[in-house]
Amino acid sequence: GSDLAVRVREVFDRPRPDRITLERLVESRTRALQQIKEQWEQSFDAVQDPMAVLAPDYRIVRANRAYAAHLGREIVQVPGKYCYELRSLSKNRYPLTDQGLCENCPAATTREDQAAASTNITDREERRWVVSAYPVRTEIAGTVICHYRDVTSEVQRLGQIAIADKLASVGSWPARSPMNSTVP
Repeated sequence: GSDLAVRVREVFDRPRPDRITLERLVESRTRALQQIKEQWEQSFDAVQDPMAVLAPDYRIVRANRAYAAHLGREIVQVPGKYCYELRSLSKNRYPLTDQGLCENCPAATTREDQAAASTNITDREERRWVVSAYPVRTEIAGTVICHYRDVTSEVQRLGQIAIADKLASVGSWPARSPMNSTVP
């Protein structure tokens, strides 16, 4: 009896060629998926503008390093937190609604419409931002990617150009303009 049990165990414990092939295939695919995941994370982190993937309840699923740095946090401190809570604690705080969300939050619009939305926001440091939200088609409806672009320098340059244009137009008035006439 015990010899038979030992032999049966030996047969079942022996690796079968098809099981080995399947295990190798699973290992190979797992390595490939890991490489794809790492490439995606490196690409996401390579973007210099702050970006975050938000769940429908505004919890941060994933953020790039620029987002974490923008809020004065380490990257490991960001996932799982509410975006509006982290923002309200940062020097880059946006104006908030009575519900505690950022005013004109494009993520809310994107969740409702399932279409990209953008808004202009000025933070309490007087920096100007274009905040855009894009729907992500996943099994969890309402997931969005938020992208934050600091446009402060661009707005200042446009203001300088507008002033220069006004000053230039003063010098190009017709000769009979009251500004160019002399008093006898």
